[in-house]
Amino acid sequence: MKSLNEWNKKDKLRFLENIVNNDDKFFNDYTEELINFLKDTDPEIREKAVEALWDIPSPEFLEILQDLAGNDPVIHVRKKAIAGLGR
Repeated sequence: MKSLNEWNKKDKLRFLENIVNNDDKFFNDYTEELINFLKDTDPEIREKAVEALWDIPSPEFLEILQDLAGNDPVIHVRKKAIAGLGR
C-alpha cells in the first residue's frame, strides 16, 4: 500500500468518501489519515476531511477544526469547519 504522501487527489477523495458513506469509521481508527488530510494543501481534500469527521466525535480534532474555521484561506473550508465545530 502507498504511503499517504504518495496518494494522488483521486485516491484521497475516494478514501474520504468511503469514510463519509460507510459505517466502518466506527470500527477503524482513521485519526492519522484524517489529520493528514485536514492539513492538505488542496482545499477540496481539507473540506472533505472535515465532512468525514462529522460522525467521529473525537476531541483530537477540535484544535485543527478551530484553526481551519478561523484561518483557512478558502471560505468553503472555513464554513465546513464551523459547521463541524457546531456538531
